[in-house]
Amino acid sequence: MNSNMIDTMYVDKTKNDGVLYQQKHIHNIKTRLKEGQENYLKQHGRDKISIYEIHAYIQKNTNAYATHPTLSQLLTPAIKIEDEATSINITLVVELCKFFNIDIGYVLALPEDETKLPTPTSYGAKIKQIDDAGYMGSFHCYRLATSHASDTITDSTVKDTLRENTKISHSTLKIESLNGQVVAKMVNTNVTTLKNGQQKTNVIELHGAPLLQTKSNNILLNLTSAEGECYTLFYDYQPFDSGPMYYREAIFLSSTKGTRSLPLLSKMIITRNEIPDNYNPLLRGLLSLNTNTIIISQDKLNELVKTNSCVAQFISDFAKYQDIWKRDFYIIPENIAENNNPNTKMNKIELKKVFLELRSHSYSLAQIIVGDAYKASVIGKEIQNYEYTVNENL
Repeated sequence: MNSNMIDTMYVDKTKNDGVLYQQKHIHNIKTRLKEGQENYLKQHGRDKISIYEIHAYIQKNTNAYATHPTLSQLLTPAIKIEDEATSINITLVVELCKFFNIDIGYVLALPEDETKLPTPTSYGAKIKQIDDAGYMGSFHCYRLATSHASDTITDSTVKDTLRENTKISHSTLKIESLNGQVVAKMVNTNVTTLKNGQQKTNVIELHGAPLLQTKSNNILLNLTSAEGECYTLFYDYQPFDSGPMYYREAIFLSSTKGTRSLPLLSKMIITRNEIPDNYNPLLRGLLSLNTNTIIISQDKLNELVKTNSCVAQFISDFAKYQDIWKRDFYIIPENIAENNNPNTKMNKIELKKVFLELRSHSYSLAQIIVGDAYKASVIGKEIQNYEYTVNENL
């Protein structure tokens, strides 16, 4: 007997006809495979999938033997159970379960088992697998290092006010079509200098599948590491008639580093080509959170006027506005005020209420919008190390 076939006569305790019971089981298997195929198409925004495509997958990725008629029969339940087959190729059933991402236990369940196919998490969402060639290929990703977001009081001094985040984290991102699926791999390389002067390199690979939200025209990419860490990348999609995508601004969701791993939202820049290090000052500006108001100290502005001719020109050109723009601001470091309070009788709860009251009247942002500044995208493209042409796709 072929080990790949279910052809054992079932003994039905409620019926004398074991053959009919077996036909019902085979019918259920085919029906659930068909159901899984339909859910697969919904999740990937497709209308149909051909037997030829499934056959090509089986041939390329498995050791199973399959013909077009056999695959077609597996996905076509008989109209009447009495007309159903009494045997089935169990190996191909398993491979189809893997292809359509269906639970094997659900598909092979006996007729009397009350099992239901879980509703996919993306069911009903208007999403599909991205297929735009302009978004395929290798990219470079930049964001401000997360270590600064979770600094404790031991890393600061009482004199600290507003710390500049100058450390840029660089990752590579590859998006490609593999075995009929579009997949993504991000590689983060972190270099740490130890106390003895030696450098330790840590490489983390993240994997995921980019999906296009067709209603909002945004790309969603959930990434996971082998260690179980999760990251989310979210950025604007624009279809390209020709040429590749060279620049995108994205939201990057991760966790802070340190004793507490809290959710962290960062801005990320995605470029087709690597940006030379000499453009890091501009890159840090692109990575800052969007705001219409730039709060900068007078000392820092005076320093830039002396060292940057463009800033000096700007201040000269807008000289008549300087008295209007000049303000006296308090920059209150909440972390330091909360932890270095020997002269206050307020407890931490009372201090927190004060901070909330002050913050409600401050320039603090509750939301950020990424990717709405056209000139920023032009600069982001310009500083990439390639022949710059304004009319190319962004």
